[in-house]
Amino acid sequence: MSASFIKSRPWLLVVGYLCLQSVAVRAQNTSPVPPPGSPKEFRTLKEFKDMVASYFAPGTFKKPDGSTDDNRAEVLAIYLREIGEPPLLRSDNNLEPHAYRLHWTGFPAGKTLVIRLQIDSLGSAKVFAKSTPFNGTNLLLNKEEGVTVEGVDRFLECVERADFWHLPTVEQPEPQMPDGSYWYLEGSRHGEYHIVYRRNPELHPNPFTDIGRYLAKDLAQLPDSIISIPRADRSEPARRVAHP
Repeated sequence: MSASFIKSRPWLLVVGYLCLQSVAVRAQNTSPVPPPGSPKEFRTLKEFKDMVASYFAPGTFKKPDGSTDDNRAEVLAIYLREIGEPPLLRSDNNLEPHAYRLHWTGFPAGKTLVIRLQIDSLGSAKVFAKSTPFNGTNLLLNKEEGVTVEGVDRFLECVERADFWHLPTVEQPEPQMPDGSYWYLEGSRHGEYHIVYRRNPELHPNPFTDIGRYLAKDLAQLPDSIISIPRADRSEPARRVAHP
């Protein structure tokens, strides 16, 4: 296998998958992901696979038949890398930082939003929010906010109420609908990693969607023009968190 083919093969894989994805999404419930920007060179296929594995361990995503969906992991990893999003830190040390990240794509608006909460060892945090068009990686939004210990504690209350760490990665069966949102919510703490994928969960607001709402509204302070997520408990007013 020539060196040039090794370098181009991962990109051809991604392009081929995206072509199939655009057709499949019209006919069935396939989770779309935004196309990456310009390709990056990898000296070997192993380098490319290692990059993908740094974001999503092999077997993170499954096809309906139970086999590993490597294509989805590859496209998502390339997109995150292209917009400057790092892999979530994974450590067995309880004093190390941990993190949560929401990857949200909305239709028919056709935009993608990534919100990451990076919690430090002292309990305070920073929240990073980035938005791009669905069909590109040019940043329409790129902001960073400090989060207090109180804000982190309230966010972790949302995580606990939703029982995030015990939710199944994928609903069975997956809802069938032509438009709506696609959620990937990742969490990393003390050597654990978990991801939950849901299709248009805002239709039925629940403790899981409250995690995304708290990230977007209370921490990143994003207006409804960027992302709108209804509260599950409408009797409780949204609590704004003071930023340092």
